[in-house]
Amino acid sequence: MAIFSGCAATLAFGRYQTVEFTTEPSGAKIYDEDGLNIGITPVKIPLKRNRVQQLTIKKDGYHSTEIVMTRTINEQALPFFLLPLVTSPDAIIYNLFDIIGGGVFKKGQPAPHLTLQRLEADSTSNRSTSIQDYIG
Repeated sequence: MAIFSGCAATLAFGRYQTVEFTTEPSGAKIYDEDGLNIGITPVKIPLKRNRVQQLTIKKDGYHSTEIVMTRTINEQALPFFLLPLVTSPDAIIYNLFDIIGGGVFKKGQPAPHLTLQRLEADSTSNRSTSIQDYIG
């Protein structure tokens, strides 16, 4: 019973939280910190509750955007986390399962909607070069 009460937040809320990502324009690729493509917008991605993730949003012809998905305490999980401590002081050991599993956390910001910024044409790249440019 103590083990169940100690990991109840993780059982109730899960280790992952689904976050919806949208961009304007759509079709942007989302990469995790390891450089793996984890989705193309619009998309719902399950992210671990107990981790802070740095994601990169990329689309050809647009500036890359980096976002950090933070974590905060999940207020709804606190009763599951604190109640066992009242009934048994040893429950602190079992509450570690909720911290490691992530049930006591939630993502710190709402689902992001990003407006991507178009790359500006480089005026020097459009300039044709001739031999006269290299001479005197």
